[in-house]
Amino acid sequence: MLDRELAGHKVSLELELDEDLPPTSGSRVQIQRVLINLLTNAIESLGPTRGRSELMTRDRPRRIAIRSMPLDGKNVLVEISDTGVGIPPEKMPRIFDAFFTTKSTGTGLGLSLCRTIVEEHGGRLWASSGEEHGATFHLQLPRSNLSSQ
Repeated sequence: MLDRELAGHKVSLELELDEDLPPTSGSRVQIQRVLINLLTNAIESLGPTRGRSELMTRDRPRRIAIRSMPLDGKNVLVEISDTGVGIPPEKMPRIFDAFFTTKSTGTGLGLSLCRTIVEEHGGRLWASSGEEHGATFHLQLPRSNLSSQ
C-alpha cells in the first residue's frame, strides 16, 4: 500500500519477518491503520535527512526496517525502525499524548490513536530512540486463543 511513497522518497524497506508467527486476534483494518500510520511517520522522518548536507545523506541510508518475532510465548512483537531524524529525548515521554506533535504540520492525534487501538486489542505500543539516529516503534499484540499451543 505504501510502495509509491517509499519509492517517491527513495526509501528502502528491509523485512525480517518470522514466517512461523502465531496468529493474533482483532480487527485487521484497525491494526492495518496502526501500521500505515507508523510507516508513514517513518517515511516522513526520513525527509529531513535528504538535502541537509551531502555528508549526512552519504552517511545515513534512507531505510525502514520491519521485524516480527514471537515474544514470551503469549505475544507477537513487530518493530518498525527508521534511520530518520529520531525523536528528541525531552519529547519522547509525550509522543503518545493527544494533540502533541514533533512535526511542523499534523494534528498530534496519530500516535495517540494508534496506542488506543493497540491497547483495545490487549497490546502495547511504545517507542525507543535509535543508537545514533532514528527511532523504533514496538508493537506488541497477544496471540490469538485459536492458535495451537
